[in-house]
Order: sequence, then C-alpha cells, then structure tokens
Amino acid sequence: MKKLVLVAAIAATTFGAVSTAQAEVTTSANVGVYTDYRFRGVSQTNNDFALQGGFDVDFGNGFYVGNWNSNVSFGANSLEMDFYGGYAGEFANGIAYDAGLLYYYYPNTPNNTGLTDADTLEAYGSLGYKGLTASLNVSLTDDYFALQTITNGVQQGANSDLGGSTYFKLAYEYPISEALAFGVSYGITNYADDIVAIDGSALDSYQDYSVGLTYTAGKFTYGAAFVGTDDDGELVLGKDQGEADLILSISTSF
Repeated sequence: MKKLVLVAAIAATTFGAVSTAQAEVTTSANVGVYTDYRFRGVSQTNNDFALQGGFDVDFGNGFYVGNWNSNVSFGANSLEMDFYGGYAGEFANGIAYDAGLLYYYYPNTPNNTGLTDADTLEAYGSLGYKGLTASLNVSLTDDYFALQTITNGVQQGANSDLGGSTYFKLAYEYPISEALAFGVSYGITNYADDIVAIDGSALDSYQDYSVGLTYTAGKFTYGAAFVGTDDDGELVLGKDQGEADLILSISTSF
C-alpha cells in the first residue's frame, strides 16, 4: 500500500510540466450501506449487509491515490481493505482514460496455514466515452483471492498459479434526469488456470451482470440493482452467492 503512494508522489514530481506545488490537492470521502456486497457478481458477505467506505486524494494533475474498505464473510476473512493509485485524464476527443494499480488486502487471512493467500495485486485500465466505459483488470500475483487451482483433477493447494487472470467489464450509464440515472454492466472473469469450483469441478471463467437505477437527493444517493452471474459464476462460492438478487443501497460522499 505504501508503494502505491510512493509511486504517485514520485510521478507527480517527475512529469515536470504540472507539479503538486502548482496543482490543487483535494480530498474526498465516501460511505455507504448495502444489502449485499457483490464483487464481480459474487456475494462477499454471504448475502448479508455491508458497510463500505473510503477516501481519495486527487493531486490536481491527473494523479490520485485512495483507500476503500468493506466487511466480508468468506473463509477466515472479515475485512477487505483496498489501496490504489493511478493517473486519469481525458483526450481532446472527449475519451476519458484511467490506469493504475489496485491492491486487495485481507488482514484476517491466517498466515502459515498452507492455504493460498487472499491478498491480490491488479493492474487496471479503462476508456470511457459518453457514458460507456470499457475496463480491464489483470492480476499481477499468483495468489488470487485465495482461490485454489486444479490440474488433471488434482487440487494444487497453496501452489496456485493465477497470475495473469483477467476481468473485462463493459458498463453504460444513462442520466434519465438530473437526479435519476440508469446503469447496466457486463463482465467476464477469465482465470489463468482452472480453479476448484464449489462442487469440486474445474472452472476457467464466468460472466456477471448488473442492471439498476440510482437516485440522488441532497447529499445522499439511493440505489437498486439486480446483480448476478451465469451458471458458472454460481460455482465460485456457491449458488446463493452468485444467483441474481436485488441489491439496495444508500451512500454519500463528502
């Protein structure tokens, strides 16, 4: 996590034309309550409530760092802490871009247990134009959210080799009015090696989707979305964790 902050700080002073001394540094924070925490379509809280929040630092020259946190409930993990840093901007033709590093940290993961580590580092990048965004995340660590790999029907235990696993997502948001917006997304997770599905079979990929509305009134945003996965996604942590469900939320930023 400290490395992300350091990289952003070095970059902000190296790319000379705009420095943090010239740019205005701004900070913001966010907090929200959700009826379920769905990560790439799969519940991380066993279909229960999630309290989430974080903060961001914008250096005013395109560089940023931030942190985001949520309770989780899978394996021995009860907390997820994400640390990220990157660079974002917009081309002259109105296409927005964003690229950086994202580290998922699970402080409750037991050490020296012979199990795969849940902590995961990803590189990400996205392009957006008029409400449509395409993004790609690539795992830079062999350990990938504590998932176990399987080769020739044999579970590999802690010897996972999931570096290079990818997540591709297309998302579209349409403002119906100043307060109401419609959003839809479709994602594909591709594992670099077969993982062990909940039924013991080998799983190499799955798809997820989301369709919903958000309504902003004052400082609060209210959300309702149907989120789920295909049949393969229901094999990652179980059918109940992957099948479609209505997720409600209320959030605010300051």
